[in-house]
Amino acid sequence: MNIFNLLKQLKERDVSVGVEGEKLKVYDPENNLTPELLQSLKEKKQEIIHFFSNSDELTKSDFPLADLTRELFTEIHAEYTDLQSIMIATPMQSGMIFQSLMDKSNAAYTVQLSGELVGVIDEKAFEAAWLHLIERHEILRTCFVGLGEKRIHQLVRKAAAFSVQYHDLSSYNRTLAYEQLDAIKQADREQGFDLKVPPLMRVQLVKLDTELYQFIWSYHHALLDGWCNPIVIQEVMAFYQEVVNGTPVVLGEPAKYENFIRWLKSRNTDKSKLFWRETLSGLSEAAPLPFLKPAKTLTSHYEKCSFSLSEEQSRNLAQLAQKEKCTVNVLLQFAWAYLLSQYSARQDVHFGVTVSGRPAELVGVENMLGLFINSIPLCVSVDKTSTIRAVLDHIHRTNMECNEHSYLSYSDIQKQSDIPANKPLFESLVIFENYPSDGVAGDDSSVRLTQLNSEEDTNFALTLYASMAEKLEVDLHFQTARISLENVQSVVEYLQQILISLSQVSMEEIISEVSLIPVPKTKAFIAGETKEINAKSGLLAQFEHYVGMTPDKVAVVCDGHAFTYKQLSERINKMANMLHTQGLGAGDLVSVYLPRNIELLTSMLAIQKVGAAYVPLSTNYPIDRIAYMLEHSKAKRVITSGDLALELEICADRVLDLSASNIVTALEGSSVALNNEIQLPAPDDLMYVIYTSGSTGKPKGVCISHNNVANFLHAMEQSPGLSSQDRLLAITPISFDISVLELYLPLYVGATVHIVDEKISKDSGKLVSYIEQNQISCVQATPATWTMLEGQSNWSTVQPIKALCGGEALPLHLATKMVSRYEEVWNMYGPTEATVWVGAHRIDNADTISIGTPILNTKFHVLNDKLKPVVPGMSGELYISGAGLAKGYLNEPELTTERFLSSPESGELIYKTGDVVRQISNNAYQYLGRVDEQVKVRGYRIELAEVESALIQNELIEFVVVKAVSNGDDFSQLVAYCELTPASNEYDNLDLLQKVKAHLNETLPEYMHPAYFEIIENWPLTPSGKVDKKALPKPEISLALEEYVAPNTDTEHSLVALWSELLKLEPSKISVTSSFFLLGGNSLLLMRLVSRLREQFSVDIELEEAMELSSIRLLAEKVDDYQKSNALSDISKVSDVLAEDEVEEAI
Repeated sequence: MNIFNLLKQLKERDVSVGVEGEKLKVYDPENNLTPELLQSLKEKKQEIIHFFSNSDELTKSDFPLADLTRELFTEIHAEYTDLQSIMIATPMQSGMIFQSLMDKSNAAYTVQLSGELVGVIDEKAFEAAWLHLIERHEILRTCFVGLGEKRIHQLVRKAAAFSVQYHDLSSYNRTLAYEQLDAIKQADREQGFDLKVPPLMRVQLVKLDTELYQFIWSYHHALLDGWCNPIVIQEVMAFYQEVVNGTPVVLGEPAKYENFIRWLKSRNTDKSKLFWRETLSGLSEAAPLPFLKPAKTLTSHYEKCSFSLSEEQSRNLAQLAQKEKCTVNVLLQFAWAYLLSQYSARQDVHFGVTVSGRPAELVGVENMLGLFINSIPLCVSVDKTSTIRAVLDHIHRTNMECNEHSYLSYSDIQKQSDIPANKPLFESLVIFENYPSDGVAGDDSSVRLTQLNSEEDTNFALTLYASMAEKLEVDLHFQTARISLENVQSVVEYLQQILISLSQVSMEEIISEVSLIPVPKTKAFIAGETKEINAKSGLLAQFEHYVGMTPDKVAVVCDGHAFTYKQLSERINKMANMLHTQGLGAGDLVSVYLPRNIELLTSMLAIQKVGAAYVPLSTNYPIDRIAYMLEHSKAKRVITSGDLALELEICADRVLDLSASNIVTALEGSSVALNNEIQLPAPDDLMYVIYTSGSTGKPKGVCISHNNVANFLHAMEQSPGLSSQDRLLAITPISFDISVLELYLPLYVGATVHIVDEKISKDSGKLVSYIEQNQISCVQATPATWTMLEGQSNWSTVQPIKALCGGEALPLHLATKMVSRYEEVWNMYGPTEATVWVGAHRIDNADTISIGTPILNTKFHVLNDKLKPVVPGMSGELYISGAGLAKGYLNEPELTTERFLSSPESGELIYKTGDVVRQISNNAYQYLGRVDEQVKVRGYRIELAEVESALIQNELIEFVVVKAVSNGDDFSQLVAYCELTPASNEYDNLDLLQKVKAHLNETLPEYMHPAYFEIIENWPLTPSGKVDKKALPKPEISLALEEYVAPNTDTEHSLVALWSELLKLEPSKISVTSSFFLLGGNSLLLMRLVSRLREQFSVDIELEEAMELSSIRLLAEKVDDYQKSNALSDISKVSDVLAEDEVEEAI
């Protein structure tokens, strides 16, 4: 055993060896030294002393560019006895190595060049030429060590075993020979490299004919970049001629790569980090590419799609670049930024670009072999109001600025952004190859190299390789698991069109005024099935049909009581007759302010029967909001009952209290047959007016007709489909328009609706139990509610439930869970102004979440700012036309005109949704986001301006900006950024927050309350002087801060951990005396908390009680009391069957 192997074995046993003077010192605190090792130590004692003492031996101090412990260096030296040099790997090298180790396909960062050699090749001379090259350049004898350590190192060996693999295919016919050649290349790409064994390259020589060969040179990208390729090929060909002809080649001493490492270590990175921090400010995710599927595996398989411009088109592009004083690369970057902007509907996009990374001040860098390139983010603002020239100038300047700081590693650059380390900084990479790569020949004409091709895969979803010689050639490499060939072909087609269009339009054109991608002359909309809905298909007519057909079938289950179709009809007629006697009829508006019970449904249907329309009011609304809605709607009556009636002093003269003795008497004396004087509503009459959040600061009323609802219900009966055998759950407040489906669709098809009260609907455990016990077959809910149910239910098999999910974007991870859990999963889409849902899509797999195709008698139009159709696949604003369109906004003619427009294409009425979508395959649509400041929180539509308007009325707030932020579960919460008035100085943060919350309780419903409040003293501004919302800080509950009180008991510690998980806060920021709601909690999170308490502590706490126990200290006391009570109860049960002494033992 040599001393290096001996030292390695000692290290593995935690035995340290050193030398003091001329004595060998052994440190073995754990007595791990075996007799065999002790004997070896005695035998090798002098060699070890000599090794540590002799200055002629290599030590770690000989390699100042390395960062190794003495023990690790000794271990490495023991394995690589011919070590010549060792130094740290550059950050770019380390990143590539990490991705290579992660990629199980072995293809990541394997570069393969192949070239055709014409002439007679001397195989041995060809191999000798490569051996000369390896001997000349240290980088080609380099491997990588310390792969599991903190820092990866590159190690140069004195020699590296190498040979050229030879294949003779000259006896094959040409077609078969090239098929075999392709197979050899593919097998070579899949082979990968052992990073610890140099050379990290392979060469194969394939004979295709007597004077026709191809060589295949593969190497790991961590060694070399594309700049090196022509240098290597030229030197190999020169060495080949030297061997064949015996003529010495005179080449200068090659510059060593370690000079670049030394240059890198000398950089002061603080300035560069600051640059990237400012450049990437506000970036929290890679620029979204809507057609990208999520990465599900570490294995990446790549394919490519290519195009080239003609020589004339390429010349036009080159001339344009010269005229604009930029490069063809800048034009390509503009085209890619424009394309990403069109796909993602975002003005600001970013993608990766490669820079040469070769510092001009480094002597000999132009001929140095090594990896210098870096991939950095390029942030481009494709401002629609700017000219093409302005955006080109912006890209050119940005490139220049970024290049100065491009030496910083990819990971260090990403750390300056808000993008997590486990997410990519960008999804696409643009590489413009501007180095010579063809036409290299030997000194004589006996061997010529032609058709040099390069194959390389990165770890990015899309990598665009471009080169410009006689013409522009572009290869788009893509991960097949994440992008379909169909989508890539569209990207290639559109990119080519943009590049061609650039040289045909004026650079002074405004971006929004020019179409660089011609729109194909196809239909400007996608339509659902067209079918006439007659008056007999309305809700009331269909309901009466089933009253006659199945009078004894259960129509409604509520509060434990079942009501048949006949019984419900009689209740409705009695109520309608009573309303008629109150003077209510056609054209009147009647507000409904009732709890979730049978009277609620009865009242809504009775109002319709007398020809009036109802205005739903949530019992959770603040009284100020109710007062505004009653005043704005001019509702003639308000139907309410019991204690709720006492809340309506503001309109006491209009209250119709169903619990009042005179009304009870009137109802009891009313006939079960409808009064003949009552006129049923006409199809175009109003059915309801539902209020949604308004951008003016006040809610707006959407007017929906009987025809609108009839079309909607008929469409829903078909798809997703509901039959008379179904049992549908109604859990949504009537102020939310999706309640229309829950309450009316079952009655429309002769099915049964189960109306559950808030105690059940807001308690996931009780809700799951109700679904199971009542064999509910269809449930509609928002993604937030489905998430709550997923966390509670313990179903191990697929449930026979049709799950409808809508109200806000359905997260991919939730869709995946739901598809595996429920028999059918449907993603539903629609604005209130188009009657609940206008799109429905059954999800079979969760790769892409679609909002589906238009429902019956409905059309989707995807238009740009000029109301022109966009190219299929590109993003645009969704406009809706058809039978579901509302009559407009109540008493808001200007707003109605603004949102309900006449189509320039067809002249029909279209509704401007504000939703950004793109058409995908099968005429389905993908939701991408909003064009305005409207957001969805827990399914509720919220105009941020309305929240800001409510807050600014508070005397403590000078200025406020409200934005929606992700809470980490793909759901949004509101954050209020506040500048305070001098009056706020009188209060501490906690009192201040409580006063602001109290004000909100009087003006906005709970779902519109910000979860977090941030105090802002200096607002970040855009160049135009507006608040830069992207640069606003992440919420840190700064207004909710109070004196921190640490948890004492085990229960308090457990609850802190639970709150931390639910509220997405660090445990150190959760005081046991802090309010759950002041820390960002809301009613939905409270429901999840109650569910988790039941699951974790076996404690059954009602939702109302949990609201009162809003601190951890109070909640912990309740949990402890509950558990003690349960323990005493258990002991009491035991005492019934055990003797007294046994009870004591049991205790």
